[in-house]
Amino acid sequence: MQPHIPPPSDAVPTFAVDEWVFGWDPMPGIVSVWAQRDGRAVVWRREGARVVCIKETFRPWLFATTLDDLAHLGSALTASPPNELRADTSQISYHPLVGPPGSYRYLLSSRDGRFLEQTLLLGASRRLGRRVNSLYELSDAYYQVGPVEQFLMQTGRVYFRGLAYEDLHRLQFDLETTALDPHRGRIFLISVRDSHGFSTILEAPRPEDEGRIIVELCELI
Repeated sequence: MQPHIPPPSDAVPTFAVDEWVFGWDPMPGIVSVWAQRDGRAVVWRREGARVVCIKETFRPWLFATTLDDLAHLGSALTASPPNELRADTSQISYHPLVGPPGSYRYLLSSRDGRFLEQTLLLGASRRLGRRVNSLYELSDAYYQVGPVEQFLMQTGRVYFRGLAYEDLHRLQFDLETTALDPHRGRIFLISVRDSHGFSTILEAPRPEDEGRIIVELCELI
């Protein structure tokens, strides 16, 4: 994931700590990221008064305590250095990390995170002799963060680099409902305000108006 491997010492250079904490990619102005398990990502960046959209790809990954559930791949499972993760084109690869047996000492990655999960579930079902439907059933063996976190950690990018608080176009909204239980209540009012002085209220006096104001809110945002 990261281009720097921490040395076996407590004396970690300050610049390395800064990069691990604040990211190493210099891309400025990122205000939002959306990523998917298939390795596609969308990045929104502020450039002055406008926001631009960039479409990118990344290599989905997760941590594992064992390679047993990938044994059925045979020679199709390849080894890859972690600092070359984004350049890796193999279907599924792994890299051993430092750690004792039983720890999350393998970094697994794939061109498509969905394919990686399906392959692991197939191997686990064969190993355990029962159907395994989700990696959550194997939480002792695998650790995975969400696709957005995977993308940011792999690329070393961070939100809001080079932006002051005043540079951001901020918006907040508040929903008023007839009950807290969504099966019993509905949205009847939405108040909206942003940092540029815009303010409005969307109302749904009748139950059939709820869908309309949700659409209006999405269009407004």
